[in-house]
Amino acid sequence: MSGIAIVNVFIALILSLWRSIIKLLFKRNRKVETSIKRKLGLFSEGNQYRLTFEPLIKFCIENKVETNYYTLDINDPFLHYDSPLFHPVFLGFGQFGYNNFSKINDPVIISTTPNIGNSNHPLKKPSNGTKLIHVFHSISDISIYRKHSLDNYDQVFLIGGFQEKMIRLAEQKRRLKPKTLHLSGAPYFDSLLYTLEQSKPDLQNSILIASSWGKKGLINAFPLTWIETLAKRCKREIIIRPHPQSFISDMDAIKEIKNLASKYINLKLDREISPLQSMSMSSILISDTSSIRYDFAFLLERPVITIDIPKSNLSEYEASDFDVSWDLESRIFIGQVVLNPSDINNELIEDVITHYGINDNINDFKNKTFNSTGNSAELIIKKSLEYLS
Repeated sequence: MSGIAIVNVFIALILSLWRSIIKLLFKRNRKVETSIKRKLGLFSEGNQYRLTFEPLIKFCIENKVETNYYTLDINDPFLHYDSPLFHPVFLGFGQFGYNNFSKINDPVIISTTPNIGNSNHPLKKPSNGTKLIHVFHSISDISIYRKHSLDNYDQVFLIGGFQEKMIRLAEQKRRLKPKTLHLSGAPYFDSLLYTLEQSKPDLQNSILIASSWGKKGLINAFPLTWIETLAKRCKREIIIRPHPQSFISDMDAIKEIKNLASKYINLKLDREISPLQSMSMSSILISDTSSIRYDFAFLLERPVITIDIPKSNLSEYEASDFDVSWDLESRIFIGQVVLNPSDINNELIEDVITHYGINDNINDFKNKTFNSTGNSAELIIKKSLEYLS
């Protein structure tokens, strides 16, 4: 085939793909205008929240609850779910998608996205009386959410009673109408627990380093030289798992991590949506403000080293508006806190593993903290349907 012919074939393929995308956009976005007929809506920013929405979607389909599912991710796997009662809608790219979100007509939208409706947030609350219901995608209170995180939500499903305090404090401080709160547990945690019980993975004694994103994450708050030092001196495999958002928002740090992983054979980078494989392989977790600390401790009953993030890095978050923080109070119950990552060495790691190990203290803290019933999706959907009537 000649060069010109190859170019023509390539152009034809590009045009065909573009026409398919336009057709998809038109087809999907057209549904936004007619969604008033549907009973329940779900909104996700994308595939990074698959573990939260999958149990909700599965329950709706199995129980014949007609549902619209809105996403900002064209690669969202739920766009390809085939069920007559499940209607996936790709809202569009960038500002086009944000604008379409504001046009949603469903009377109720369940979402895990904080800050919807805030002046500095691209997603504006639908103006036609739509009620927003928040489902947490992590074990945390709102202290590590950005300021005004749930101000525009009408109802919140709580993972545990500990989350209520800061929500009520925010309402009082900002003179907001009190939200309806329900204890439900967490759909994503139920998914992880079920998978873990089915797979029963073998412990491989790795060290997992998992970071939050933005200024509250260890990959931005500190130089990464301590990870390199650990890789040089530690005999264990080290797995680095940045928050999925870091691959969008923290590219300089990601580039540095990739460079380190290419230099040391015992240093691995994890990009999977689910953290379960990396957690299962690890004897200990090193993290920051990330809620993966509680997933790790509560699912596996293994210890955590928390790196204290300077308060100056939290100025954009709810924690800076209040004198209390469940996160600061609770982290000592799942392991040890260090002020500087340079203090983490092989001796400290082995000591924490030995003394915290699988023990009753972590399990007792879990039972006092977490409302895990295994049927959170059922509770959330049924209560949300009651909210419609």
